Amino acid sequence: MNYTNRVNNTSFFLKLKLLGQLLSQRLQIIVKTKKQAEISNSFSLIIDFLKRSFSPAEKLFVLVLICALVWFLVQIGGFFSFSAIDKTLQNQQSAKAEGLIKNKMTFTPNDKSLKLRLAHAYLGLGRQEEAKAIIQEIQNQDPYNNYLPKVAIALSENLKRENQAEQAINILEKLPLSGCANCKQTLLELYSLEGRKALMERNLERATFFLGKALILSEKLHESNSSIGHRKRQLAQAYNLQAAELIKAKEENRAIQVLEKAGETYPNGQTYLNLGKLYAQNLAQIENIKKGLTYYEKAYSFGQTEPETVLAYNQLLRSLKTKMRSEGVSAEEIEKTLKSFSLPQTTALAIRETKTNLIKENKPEEPDSEPQQTNNSKTANSSSAHLHREDSAIKQTETETEKPEPIQEPLLEEEPTDNE
Repeated sequence: MNYTNRVNNTSFFLKLKLLGQLLSQRLQIIVKTKKQAEISNSFSLIIDFLKRSFSPAEKLFVLVLICALVWFLVQIGGFFSFSAIDKTLQNQQSAKAEGLIKNKMTFTPNDKSLKLRLAHAYLGLGRQEEAKAIIQEIQNQDPYNNYLPKVAIALSENLKRENQAEQAINILEKLPLSGCANCKQTLLELYSLEGRKALMERNLERATFFLGKALILSEKLHESNSSIGHRKRQLAQAYNLQAAELIKAKEENRAIQVLEKAGETYPNGQTYLNLGKLYAQNLAQIENIKKGLTYYEKAYSFGQTEPETVLAYNQLLRSLKTKMRSEGVSAEEIEKTLKSFSLPQTTALAIRETKTNLIKENKPEEPDSEPQQTNNSKTANSSSAHLHREDSAIKQTETETEKPEPIQEPLLEEEPTDNE
């Protein structure tokens, strides 16, 4: 059909009608043949028609109109085609979705959203490696694609079921997480899963790494106080177990660093008591003794009020006094320092009660046939014997507490049923 000859001396609206017929005809040919050459040929015909049939002013208007029409058709067509594909994927009709996607990709082979939907279909068909390759490609090219989080989470769930949680973590960590709550929640679950698994396997360095990440992310997600508190306890537990292994390997300095992290993460009496015992093993430096006393006081404030703890603290206080004297520190400075390390009055009472109990345990029974003495003589002798026995008992107990008890490992906690 020679459209150019028909438009001579015709009105503008008739020209538009002829242009519409030309567009409709060429569109049918393109859809039928699906050839790139027909698209180029159609474009040339339309440009030629515009040049021959419209005046310069009319051409500008028509071009704007065509652009708006094409944009509208593309948007509508894309919306309906993506909707059909998404509905098919949602219904888990992966094979059908693959056909629809590949048919649409004939015209737009580089459409990243289509590629991601194809990866989603591959996941449903069990072609995980192909899906992973597409996802990683789009992560590098278009990390902010709206469909990327959805298919990345689907891949992560598959990997988690196959005990490949770390691979899933690597994929999700490359996503921009700022606007994806589901991505963050999935990542949190994966961190917790890997951390707990490593803790049960006693791979403690790995456990502290992933449990630490889980704690940071849970705080960012504003989880409940009970959930965050549980995560803190779990991480502190892993730190304590790691410190116990370091002590067995005679790496006390590293053990101290790990325990201090545990105390910062989740302040608790057992961790502080372990730190006090570690510092008490090194009396060569005044600063170490002071740190040991500080941690014993913290342990006491968190409920570690057993007599052994109190007596160990008292012995360490004596060691500080002895060390400061040996280094020529003035009596005034020693007194000032010792006063800064005084536990509450309950400590003094606990010490006295402990001493009294020890005295009672070590006190020999008096023979019934003991001769009567005068009141003054009996009181003096009794006080002297009492003091002698008390001094012996205290020295014996303090000698036993000079060597601190071994670091205690915490028991593994059960996972709460209402979390995670």
